[in-house]
Amino acid sequence: MKIIAVDTETDLFTPFNKLVCFQWSDGETTEVLSGKFDRERIKRLLISWMKDSEVRLVFCNSKFDLSVLVQFFGSYDWAFKLLDANQVIDLQLLEQLILLQRGEFTDPEKKREKKAWSMAQLCERYLGVVPDKGSDTWRLRYEELMDVPVSEWPDEAYAYARKDAYLTQQLGEVMLKDVLPELTYGLEGLCFETRADFALKVTTLTGIRTDKKKVNTLEHKLTSEIDVAFSTMAKAGMFQMNKHGGVKRNAKGNPQKNMAVIKGMIEEDYRSRGSIRPSTPTGEVAVSEEALRPCIAPPLVTFHSILKQYKILNTYIPFMKEASVSNIYGEYFCLVSTGRTASRKPNMQNFPKDEVVRGCFIPSTDDSVFISVDYDAAELKAHAQVCWEKYGYSDLRTAFLEGKDPHMIMAAAILKKDYAWCVANKSTPEVKNARALGKASNFGWWGGMGIPKFIADSWSKYGIRIDFATATMLRTLHMKMWGEAKAYYADAAKATSSLGDRRLTLLTGMTIGNIDYTQYCNYQFQGLVGHGAKRALYDVVKASYAKNGSLKGSRVAYFIHDEVLLEVPRDKYHEYAETFAQIMRDALQKDIPDVPITASPSASMMLCKQDPKMNASGELMVYVGDGQWS
Repeated sequence: MKIIAVDTETDLFTPFNKLVCFQWSDGETTEVLSGKFDRERIKRLLISWMKDSEVRLVFCNSKFDLSVLVQFFGSYDWAFKLLDANQVIDLQLLEQLILLQRGEFTDPEKKREKKAWSMAQLCERYLGVVPDKGSDTWRLRYEELMDVPVSEWPDEAYAYARKDAYLTQQLGEVMLKDVLPELTYGLEGLCFETRADFALKVTTLTGIRTDKKKVNTLEHKLTSEIDVAFSTMAKAGMFQMNKHGGVKRNAKGNPQKNMAVIKGMIEEDYRSRGSIRPSTPTGEVAVSEEALRPCIAPPLVTFHSILKQYKILNTYIPFMKEASVSNIYGEYFCLVSTGRTASRKPNMQNFPKDEVVRGCFIPSTDDSVFISVDYDAAELKAHAQVCWEKYGYSDLRTAFLEGKDPHMIMAAAILKKDYAWCVANKSTPEVKNARALGKASNFGWWGGMGIPKFIADSWSKYGIRIDFATATMLRTLHMKMWGEAKAYYADAAKATSSLGDRRLTLLTGMTIGNIDYTQYCNYQFQGLVGHGAKRALYDVVKASYAKNGSLKGSRVAYFIHDEVLLEVPRDKYHEYAETFAQIMRDALQKDIPDVPITASPSASMMLCKQDPKMNASGELMVYVGDGQWS
């Protein structure tokens, strides 16, 4: 194996960075090349490395450097060839994966200050050296040298670029020798994540755009709703009052809550329902979104309802207003503790699902339309695959093979009716409510929920209020209907007990350390779906950006866990819709080979989920909002 390090320096950090210099090192030779004056030399090097199967190109931030280079050359094909041949290795991703395996990983989107995989940290950890950035670092100044031959650069600028490449090469030698062998995911897994990381970076290049009029209307609506809610809460004594009889406000102008009154109301609400009130670690009454979720007292219901509106108004509206003026570019993280992905600035993966909110997001150009492909029951199918491989049987898998709806199976058990009867009467309130309970059961129990959490989630997610006895009944039915449940929960309890190793190796080979019971239950199927979705994203990006790609001219606009949203030319969406859906199905089927994967495309002029609708000619129609199609 020949380890060659590659690094780039660019103009100021923007989504579309311009290459200033390209530096590489094989340990013996280290070279700094100018983007402007040495373009052909850079191209020849990349071609020669691509042809040598022994070469491994190591990076400390491959998604950034590759995105710079594909824009520099105006072509993605060479990058796809290197990535597909497992010739690109990201050392920061390697470190993240090994920390995840050891149980020492911190999700990067939550506490960035604690991430432990910067190049400086890796150099100190594995080489025993701390890179000297210098008092007058060139890191943010290379655009000054855009039109200057490397031979005329200041010594510090040249040395900085050269040292980064050399140290990255040395890191590659050590980490591939000493760290990679420990990784259960292996080289293939590391290269898989490197491909996914690149695809996520490409996704951000499309940019996020919103409709200015819709955003302003939404802001006004939220402000009005919050004002009305505050009035209701004030009348209930939930805010502190000033000496003039008005509501006290803090420096930001927000009402100051009367916590003693609120805690008393929460305690009484739980007592009236025969439930144990939620507590903080110090024993105080908990006042949180989760604590408020199951409450039925009107002022508390109002309090809980405005938490979402308040978050949208203060967290999302500012960037939505910015995106109505010019496209903004977010950031994705290829790896979090579940094995899935995350995003921030903005966090599109936990974005409110209301159409009035998502309807503000529109294609980045006026002549484009969104095509969305979302998998059907992906997590339950992944769970069935896990149990089939672990135990050799799965009632959940059997249900999918027979074309049955697992939620309706639970509904039939709840109502003590035949499955066929429930399907025939699926539109009745009785069956609808039972199926909703079945859905809550299938998602809640498989994730290792306890009864109190299940009761709270049934209300907040499905709008169903249930008591302890009903939850217990549903748990019993769940264990009865799905034969694999007993073994699954026993494995989770054993692995996370004081005698267990608290480690979980997914079917993909990725290992997650230091897990608890609910994480063990959740991560097996979440991680499998996440792996398949990353594969799908890369395949769709490749089909969109490769010279002869089957989705040529399209752009991936959003990646929301296991849903990919593609922006396509308006005159191409009929042609591309099924091709896109087939790529998505094929990708996840590779990770879930024993359960049929289904997914259908839908088209829309905004970011919102809609079931596909066909016209009289069988063509896919485009949703334009407010229940209207074209």
